[in-house]
Amino acid sequence: MFVEDHPDTQAILTHLLEQSGFDVTAVRTVADALELARDGRFDAFVLNHVFPDASGVTLCRELRAMGRAEPIIFFSAAAHESEIRIAFEAGADEYLKKPGDIVNLAGVVARRLKKS
Repeated sequence: MFVEDHPDTQAILTHLLEQSGFDVTAVRTVADALELARDGRFDAFVLNHVFPDASGVTLCRELRAMGRAEPIIFFSAAAHESEIRIAFEAGADEYLKKPGDIVNLAGVVARRLKKS
């Protein structure tokens, strides 16, 4: 699942991940992500940090509270040390920075899927 609220970024990164061989379910809100996560099967979650309806950290905590053990990878422009630390404390497995780490995103997802 890819959770990104900016339509252009969502389209570009969904295409990038699909071109790398991943099936992508893309949503734009934390509420939509939680609704799908309750009933759906996903191999990994890629999250932005900031959303209009809640934070990626809140989503990460909720996913872990549901018992979701899949890799959670943040891909966000919110890259201050404190934001990154809080994401890891919430249960994140990786934290990549926009836009620079875009070239690493598919590789990190693939690596995390091999570990799980």
